[in-house]
Amino acid sequence: MAKKDVIKKRYLLVIFIVSFIVSFILFNVSASAKMDKRTKVYIFPKRTSYPKLEIGDLFETNVKIDDVNNLYGYEFKLGYDPEVLEFVGIGSSFLDNGFKIKKTDETSGIVKYAVGSLYPAEPKNGDGTLATITFKVISIGGSVLDIYDTKLLDSSINRIDHAIKDGYFSNEDDEIEVETEWEEKIETNEFSTEQSSSGSIVKTNMMSLGTIYTESSGCTDNDLDSYDGFHATNCPSGPDCNDNDPMIYPANGEMCDKKDNNCNGHIDEPDVCLSGDIDHQTSSDYYEVGLEDLMILGQSYGSRKGESRYDDICINITNGWYCDLNDDGIVNIFDLAKIGKNYGKTTLAGCVNINVEFESGTRLPYADVYVNNPSQFFGTTNSNGQVTRCCFLDPGDYFVNADYNNEQFGSDTSLSVIGNGSGNTTIIGNCVHLIVHVQESINDPIYQAPVKIWDNDAVPDPLDTGLTNPSGDFKTNVCLIEDIFYTARAWRPDFTPEEGVMVTFNVPEKPIITIEIPPI
Repeated sequence: MAKKDVIKKRYLLVIFIVSFIVSFILFNVSASAKMDKRTKVYIFPKRTSYPKLEIGDLFETNVKIDDVNNLYGYEFKLGYDPEVLEFVGIGSSFLDNGFKIKKTDETSGIVKYAVGSLYPAEPKNGDGTLATITFKVISIGGSVLDIYDTKLLDSSINRIDHAIKDGYFSNEDDEIEVETEWEEKIETNEFSTEQSSSGSIVKTNMMSLGTIYTESSGCTDNDLDSYDGFHATNCPSGPDCNDNDPMIYPANGEMCDKKDNNCNGHIDEPDVCLSGDIDHQTSSDYYEVGLEDLMILGQSYGSRKGESRYDDICINITNGWYCDLNDDGIVNIFDLAKIGKNYGKTTLAGCVNINVEFESGTRLPYADVYVNNPSQFFGTTNSNGQVTRCCFLDPGDYFVNADYNNEQFGSDTSLSVIGNGSGNTTIIGNCVHLIVHVQESINDPIYQAPVKIWDNDAVPDPLDTGLTNPSGDFKTNVCLIEDIFYTARAWRPDFTPEEGVMVTFNVPEKPIITIEIPPI
């Protein structure tokens, strides 16, 4: 009886082991079949082994795609070892009538490549070559051909799930075995789309706009921006569309901060943020000119404002933004050039404050501020000597300076923007506390002589007034800016200003000026 039990147990164990092996095989076959059906992007050949390649020789490798359906645009990055290989060129012909964008960083060994179809091209299905890349060998060694940051979009601008696999290059006699694995790319679309009856794309989940208050309640200015949160009956400036944010009111300028700053119903108009960012979708705190923007422009290519295709694509999908980036009435090559210029760049939804002040700490209001002098006007400082904008690229190194009455104020100041872009920088300007000496003759100073000083280009109100001391001197209480012309007037005590003497001066030339009043 015991022997039969042992045989029975062995029999069951054998059945269990066989069943496990069969299940394991079927699972792997199923997984393999599933992988075989998944869209795949990979380097071909997976190993490029050319021991006979010498320094200076060229070779080609390919980025291939299998089992794709409804492909209308794609992008990828390819990394390589810049100590071994030098990038020469890249090309493709998989998509008909495709517009191509190439960005390279040869120091780091990165090629970024994007292709978007242009109307009336049809989407592509099946297998093909997304790109052929040419390299030059610059040393003996090996390099992983690392494909990453891949993105596939269909004709509805939805992302396509796919798997990616790297390749490897070597021109060494003794090769090192490097095995690459498939990496799954399960995509989550940044926004959902649906097809209208005409087949055009309609965006369905745009960012919600701020609440517009319509109840009458007198003057209620919660955010102190002089605009009423309701119908204005007492507030001086009128109704506000958001009375809980001082950066939102009808007369404000639009900034790239994810807010409808000027209450026109649109959040961050494209030109305020980054030219070419058509779809205006965000990833974290960033706006980016990317493949979606190229696709939208491609589908609207050749259309004119007011045509149904333009409206269906450039207005519906972008919630009112436009594809005609240079505003010439048609979507054409000039708009594609704007996309290409800024492709891959990001702009920050954070803000940078720039202060303009003297060495003494006194702030300068109404000074014009420029970034990367003199190419880009940044804004004008407010009454507190500060201006805020939110349209910096990340990462970026900038130089900022200020201008007051058409004269440069202060020296260039470095501004580095990294991360979320929030922060402050200050432009420090040189200034002079002018001494005005009032006398009747060389050795005859006039005591308590009234003095007034004006900025020649400003309103008639004087910048500073005062009386001379026993030595006949008056030192200005305000900083006067170098290279700016001013006017000063002085007169005898108990006389009228018209009976005095007026002089015009330039601060650097005459930090101390003398006004001589004729004898009585």
